[in-house]
Amino acid sequence: MKKYPDSLSFTGNLGVTTDDKKYALLIWPSFFGKTEYGLQLVDEKNEMHSITINKNTQAINEEYRDLIKHNKETINILFNKAAKMWKDI
Repeated sequence: MKKYPDSLSFTGNLGVTTDDKKYALLIWPSFFGKTEYGLQLVDEKNEMHSITINKNTQAINEEYRDLIKHNKETINILFNKAAKMWKDI
Protein backbone atom coordinates (compact mmCIF):
# COMPACT_ATOMS: atom_id res chain seq x y z
CA MET A 1 0.00 0.00 0.00
CA LYS A 2 1.30 3.42 -0.93
CA LYS A 3 1.93 5.86 1.94
CA TYR A 4 0.91 9.45 1.23
CA PRO A 5 2.44 12.41 3.07
CA ASP A 6 0.52 13.54 6.15
CA SER A 7 -0.01 16.93 4.51
CA LEU A 8 -2.37 15.22 2.04
CA SER A 9 -4.43 13.45 4.68
CA PHE A 10 -7.53 14.59 6.54
CA THR A 11 -5.87 14.24 9.95
CA GLY A 12 -3.32 16.32 11.76
CA ASN A 13 -3.10 19.76 13.25
CA LEU A 14 -1.85 23.26 12.63
CA GLY A 15 0.20 25.13 15.17
CA VAL A 16 1.82 28.44 16.01
CA THR A 17 4.10 29.36 18.90
CA THR A 18 5.52 32.41 20.56
CA ASP A 19 9.18 33.18 19.87
CA ASP A 20 10.20 31.90 23.31
CA LYS A 21 8.22 28.65 22.76
CA LYS A 22 6.39 29.06 26.09
CA TYR A 23 3.01 29.28 24.37
CA ALA A 24 1.53 27.26 21.51
CA LEU A 25 -1.86 27.26 19.83
CA LEU A 26 -2.84 23.94 18.24
CA ILE A 27 -5.69 23.75 15.76
CA TRP A 28 -7.38 20.56 14.59
CA PRO A 29 -9.34 21.66 11.52
CA SER A 30 -12.36 19.67 10.48
CA PHE A 31 -14.05 19.49 7.11
CA PHE A 32 -17.04 17.65 8.54
CA GLY A 33 -17.51 18.98 12.04
CA LYS A 34 -16.25 21.52 14.50
CA THR A 35 -12.65 22.74 14.48
CA GLU A 36 -10.96 22.09 17.83
CA TYR A 37 -8.38 24.26 19.59
CA GLY A 38 -5.79 23.64 22.26
CA LEU A 39 -3.17 25.63 24.10
CA GLN A 40 0.10 24.65 25.61
CA LEU A 41 1.50 27.21 27.99
CA VAL A 42 4.05 27.49 30.74
CA ASP A 43 2.92 29.14 33.98
CA GLU A 44 4.93 31.22 36.45
CA LYS A 45 6.08 28.00 38.19
CA ASN A 46 7.52 26.83 34.85
CA GLU A 47 4.87 24.07 34.61
CA MET A 48 3.45 23.14 31.21
CA HIS A 49 -0.34 23.04 30.80
CA SER A 50 -2.29 21.59 27.87
CA ILE A 51 -5.72 23.16 27.69
CA THR A 52 -8.67 22.64 25.38
CA ILE A 53 -10.33 25.92 24.43
CA ASN A 54 -13.03 27.12 22.07
CA LYS A 55 -12.66 29.64 19.24
CA ASN A 56 -13.58 32.42 21.67
CA THR A 57 -10.50 31.49 23.76
CA GLN A 58 -12.59 30.17 26.65
CA ALA A 59 -11.30 27.13 28.52
CA ILE A 60 -13.49 24.06 28.23
CA ASN A 61 -12.37 22.88 31.68
CA GLU A 62 -13.34 25.33 34.45
CA GLU A 63 -10.08 24.84 36.37
CA TYR A 64 -8.10 26.66 33.63
CA ARG A 65 -10.27 29.78 33.33
CA ASP A 66 -7.98 31.95 35.50
CA LEU A 67 -4.88 30.78 33.64
CA ILE A 68 -6.54 31.68 30.33
CA LYS A 69 -7.61 35.06 31.69
CA HIS A 70 -4.08 35.78 32.94
CA ASN A 71 -2.60 34.94 29.50
CA LYS A 72 -5.37 36.41 27.32
CA GLU A 73 -3.14 38.91 25.49
CA THR A 74 -0.64 36.25 24.41
CA ILE A 75 -3.44 33.87 23.41
CA ASN A 76 -4.97 36.58 21.22
CA ILE A 77 -1.57 37.15 19.60
CA LEU A 78 -1.39 33.42 18.79
CA PHE A 79 -4.89 33.43 17.25
CA ASN A 80 -3.98 36.49 15.15
CA LYS A 81 -0.76 34.83 14.03
CA ALA A 82 -2.67 31.70 13.01
CA ALA A 83 -5.32 33.76 11.19
CA LYS A 84 -2.61 35.46 9.12
CA MET A 85 -1.30 32.07 8.04
CA TRP A 86 -4.54 30.16 7.48
CA LYS A 87 -7.28 32.81 7.27
CA ASP A 88 -10.47 31.14 8.49
CA ILE A 89 -9.46 29.03 11.44
